[in-house]
Amino acid sequence: HEALRTAIVLKDEEPLQQIYDSVNLDIQYHEADRQGALNIHDNFIKPFDLSVAPLLRVGLIKITEYEYSLMVDMQHIIADGISVQILEKDFTTLYSGESLPPLKLQYKDFSQWQNELLKSGQMKAQETYWLKKFQGDIPVLRIPTDYPRPPVMNVAKGDHILIHMEPDIKTAVSAIIEENRITVFIFFLAVYNVLLYKYTHQEDIVVVSPITGRSHADLDNVIGVFINMLALRNRPQPHLTFRDFLFQVRETALGAFDNQDYQFEELINKLGVKSEANRNPLSDTEFAVDNIALGELQMTGLKMEGFGSHMEFAKHDLYILVSETMDSFEAKLRFSTQLFKRSTAEKILDHYVETIRQVINNMDIKLEDIQLSIEASSIESTSIENDEGDFNF
Repeated sequence: HEALRTAIVLKDEEPLQQIYDSVNLDIQYHEADRQGALNIHDNFIKPFDLSVAPLLRVGLIKITEYEYSLMVDMQHIIADGISVQILEKDFTTLYSGESLPPLKLQYKDFSQWQNELLKSGQMKAQETYWLKKFQGDIPVLRIPTDYPRPPVMNVAKGDHILIHMEPDIKTAVSAIIEENRITVFIFFLAVYNVLLYKYTHQEDIVVVSPITGRSHADLDNVIGVFINMLALRNRPQPHLTFRDFLFQVRETALGAFDNQDYQFEELINKLGVKSEANRNPLSDTEFAVDNIALGELQMTGLKMEGFGSHMEFAKHDLYILVSETMDSFEAKLRFSTQLFKRSTAEKILDHYVETIRQVINNMDIKLEDIQLSIEASSIESTSIENDEGDFNF
């Protein structure tokens, strides 16, 4: 993978991908007990010098004769979430003594294709679609917060909460999905929009969502950053039934997927959105359905389990990630601790599940009739306009 032999260098003040034929990878080796291994984990992830390849760090800890911890840290500029799966698959293939098939394409081929697409009529049509979607004033989500928004948001100040939904929710949601010809993503995104509407009373809401960006089959096994962000703008209105709003969200999502090759950064530039140190462009909230799992990998004589990272971060104020399990769904809420208390985040997830239960019980309920255990009016703040709020849960 050329991405694993890549550095980012500046030429005429423009960043360029520098690919080397070979690089030196110094694998760190440690021996420690379980507690010592955890300490090593905590200190393993560090900043990279982008001008020095590889932008990859590997370490191995021997814990016992039969237990090891393999640590891999990749700079996000060379790898996305799918790339982690590819690395796992390639690792297990090589460990089993098999060969890897040659790659038909590399990341630079994708970059060149993107640049050519930008000049084509096809990309112009996609640009027109997105500019029409965001013509006029772009809404700023005014969700109440526990703490005033600081002048500069720090993505390292985050936390997360995970809840497991009851199995009957999966049964009901699966029936709704089949009946209405929608996806898990569309259903849970619609519910999230409804929750944001109940909190803010805003009828124009933008939620961003990541998409893999691997629109060609030959890119499926290539390590690199293909991910793109889609800005999904919906209009939850009080008189709409949830079923009607669900179809609106479906049309919005389908239109976005059809125009997914247009890069989010290009849209920001075309719209002239000003960069702010305490705001994300277009939306401060994100939603996704997880299709990337660090599972258990079986190889001859070796079992490997994903350990993940203990680093907490929050790129957006609120980010809900829904995953499907064998018997139900789970939802993870990642939140900024600069804005929200943990108790508030717990209540937000409770309200999310509460909203899900109301709509699966009555798909024709009007959005204005959906009730939260604590009325939205009780969490409003007169200082919301100044980016201050108080949930008072």
